[in-house]
Amino acid sequence: MKNYFIFLLLLISTKLFAIDSYKLNVNGFETNYYYLRNDIPFMEQPEKSGKIIGKLNQDNEIYVNEKESLDDWLYCYVPKYEKYGYCSKEYLKRKNSFSSVMYKLCENDKEAIDMVKNHQVNSCEIDKIFYWFKDQNEETILKMIKYAYECGSFEYGSTTPLNEATINNYNKIVDYLLSVPEYKKDINSKKYDQYAPPLFWAISNCNIEIMEELLQNGANPNFTTADNKNAYKILDDRIKNNKISIEVANELKQMLSDYGYQFENPNNIKIDDKLTVTENLRLRTVQGAGLIITTIKQGSPVKVKLLGKYEVIDGINSRWFYIEVMDGAKDREDNSIKQGTSGWCYGGYLE
Repeated sequence: MKNYFIFLLLLISTKLFAIDSYKLNVNGFETNYYYLRNDIPFMEQPEKSGKIIGKLNQDNEIYVNEKESLDDWLYCYVPKYEKYGYCSKEYLKRKNSFSSVMYKLCENDKEAIDMVKNHQVNSCEIDKIFYWFKDQNEETILKMIKYAYECGSFEYGSTTPLNEATINNYNKIVDYLLSVPEYKKDINSKKYDQYAPPLFWAISNCNIEIMEELLQNGANPNFTTADNKNAYKILDDRIKNNKISIEVANELKQMLSDYGYQFENPNNIKIDDKLTVTENLRLRTVQGAGLIITTIKQGSPVKVKLLGKYEVIDGINSRWFYIEVMDGAKDREDNSIKQGTSGWCYGGYLE
């Protein structure tokens, strides 16, 4: 009895695995046929007088193995019945390839559009659309991507649609792809040995609109590229190569910081550390644009009491610190500052 149950469990597992495999279009079974009408007989054997497993309608999935099919019969797997069987070729027709109808779709051909809506067109590797229509405008490419989606095009070739759209600065296409769960899931993807996820390309292109949309939709600001560069390093390199101004780079860095970019605490500064002011530094009532208490002169000693928020100022990545002025500190007029005077200052000018 025990052996019987083990055999039954293995049989069920094998069957489930097979069903899942066919959905992935492997082992010779593909979703490349469509029904010509409803109430199609699904037979156990390739003969019209045989036993009927059930009737099939146009909304039923069907997977066809052409190698195992006969002259007049298609060997099929139908998930609705979880069975293998045969359908007469007179009731099924092979789907058209997407590439064979795409230019008609581009011209708004009604027949081609109806074929897509009636699921009579096969899916395609959606990233190929960017190549096929590289000389067309963004609106045309977006229209073709939407048609491909209707055909069930979720597989990719060498890159993800989000990456391709971001590389090419296609704001409208990025917006659409992020609205479709099957494409949005690749927002942080580095599949197919890609160099970096979509956010990298938005940063490299200085496309603030796409950057923000990606971040709002869950893009990870702490990504690394294939050669271990992070977002700030990329921006610093672009400043160095005169590809971007310091002002724009600071704006992008601040956006990354606002969405959770984590960079190292400069010099690993901790509470109670004793530091020196490296340039005349304003002491404020609050972090950021608070009222100025005094300006601490370069070379003055201070002590860290609290760690504040991160911010990018003058191209420097640092955080704010609540500090206490120590004995010997002076203001910019060279007057002594009372020991214990406290406030917030920016850590980019402390060491």
